[in-house]
Amino acid sequence: MQKSITIKYKGQELVLKFNLRNMIALERDVKRSVTDVVEEAVAKQNTAMINIDFLVAALVHGIQNLKVTDDIALDIIQDYCDYGGTLYLLQNDILAALLLTGLFTKGVQTPTAQPQETVPAAQEAQQAAIKG
Repeated sequence: MQKSITIKYKGQELVLKFNLRNMIALERDVKRSVTDVVEEAVAKQNTAMINIDFLVAALVHGIQNLKVTDDIALDIIQDYCDYGGTLYLLQNDILAALLLTGLFTKGVQTPTAQPQETVPAAQEAQQAAIKG
């Protein structure tokens, strides 16, 4: 399962990815619950809470491969819109990145460090070593 969203900015692919640590920092910056924002956007199909202030804070805290300040976040938003995106599309990207955390959906995620198809081979190798 993909865990991040890629946003292009000045020829660079920025990785937008959320986790509990950067989500709490986002909440502290915007003084709103991320859970409330996601619920409003998904259940009520209302993205009004994902305003420009929220977008800036989300980029500051969610971009993984670039140190983003408020000014850089504003540049990213402007660049995003200048090259065919819109604020609504960016809202959707931010929302998608939040949903990709798996924190808002029910279910068990399989660990990525050890794919299921390699486990039997590892077990067979371990069994052979024991018999060996």
